[in-house]
Amino acid sequence: MAQQEKAPKTIEALAATVLCARRSVIAAKRRRRKLAKPFYVNCGAAWCNGVGALAYESDSLGKRSAIVACTGPIEAEYLALLMAMMNIEACELSGPIEFRLARPAVADLDAATSPEISELRRRVVDRLARNPGWELELVGQRHNWIADAPARRVLSRWLLVSS
Repeated sequence: MAQQEKAPKTIEALAATVLCARRSVIAAKRRRRKLAKPFYVNCGAAWCNGVGALAYESDSLGKRSAIVACTGPIEAEYLALLMAMMNIEACELSGPIEFRLARPAVADLDAATSPEISELRRRVVDRLARNPGWELELVGQRHNWIADAPARRVLSRWLLVSS
């Protein structure tokens, strides 16, 4: 029986040069379009047996996916949201941003959660408080296929390779 490869515990940070390149491209696009409306970041996650695949996709920020160890699908969705928020902060993007999410337990920050999730929720609330133009929007599973499909593909590939 083949031994499964373990998922990493943390999300690897992008190199500073990659983030700077993204920031300059995003700034140029915004100047060209003179965006007054918010841009959207679709955050999604897939989970199977302690492994979470995280993904986000946005026309302004680009797309990214990662594999991490986590306890459930709600934790994976929180981690995907935090991954997108950290990259936006690293790019120093300003202005209104709407994070589109598929799970009500993540989009509704007042919902009761387990103690494991409360730390992730606190980190999300802190970032939202620091950035008043940021909002969470519940779009549902059917409408968040933009981020959920890449997360499922990444998880399927990882499960095939590790088995």
